[in-house]
Amino acid sequence: MKLARSWFFLALMICFALLLSGCTKSTSESDSDQDSAPEQAQQDTTQILSDCGIIADGIIANPVDSGLGQEVRITGVVNHHAVIVRRDQGDQLIKLRGLKEDIPQYKKNAAITQLNRMRGAAYLFSDGCPYNSASTGQGIVGDLVLVSDNESFIETLLNIGAAEPSPEGVCGEAETFPCHQALAENATPITGATVTNFLWKPVSERDGNLAILLSPARASIFANGESLVDFGPSNGRGTTGRANKPGCAFGANVIVEAFDSQGRPLVFPDGATSYTIANGCSRVEFQ
Repeated sequence: MKLARSWFFLALMICFALLLSGCTKSTSESDSDQDSAPEQAQQDTTQILSDCGIIADGIIANPVDSGLGQEVRITGVVNHHAVIVRRDQGDQLIKLRGLKEDIPQYKKNAAITQLNRMRGAAYLFSDGCPYNSASTGQGIVGDLVLVSDNESFIETLLNIGAAEPSPEGVCGEAETFPCHQALAENATPITGATVTNFLWKPVSERDGNLAILLSPARASIFANGESLVDFGPSNGRGTTGRANKPGCAFGANVIVEAFDSQGRPLVFPDGATSYTIANGCSRVEFQ
């Protein structure tokens, strides 16, 4: 009987020891998971390298850690320099930092098209600097970077010629302006079609004044900055622009420019977006 009791107590002690061992192991595994969590969070951040850097915490960083921004979703495009993002607290207007608001319409159109292509998940970098516009309402100034490929919204617009930088503002615009200006200067210009069937006619039969004929159709023509009235197609050409004075009255080295219906400058055969008439009194023609 005593022997049976001894075995019974021994078995209880062994079970108790095993239970303690199991608890200790479970605690150790839990601690291990907790210790590894910060390391995993660090691995989830991305180093974003851009052309000019991004303002984060008041300074320009390049590269910048995505953890310094907030992941948002682009839900709408307001205009060529502002979008709507969805944050934890709801929708908010974001004014893209350092982009000029008054630019040619064809650039605005190109910017809006590009911004619509970039709708989706993005990193928002902003210190909460307020923005207020009578036309778009209140928002904040910031930088946006696509999560998918770390593409900067601001730099993309500048690189494709769909934006112009501005140093004006109190949200760090002056700091990024020199680099943004360099991007804009090296951007490929947005242009329309090539000018063909060009004719500078100093004295037209209709009224004795200058007429400029060219293709494509529905072009807006300017001579030394003066707008000519479009009378539509004539003589096999798409656009007939008429001035209110003869070609001689424009003098020498007259600058001719033409724009399509979207406001994009047309390109002359030499690749330039303007053409010089050496003598306004002389007829000039090319195919």
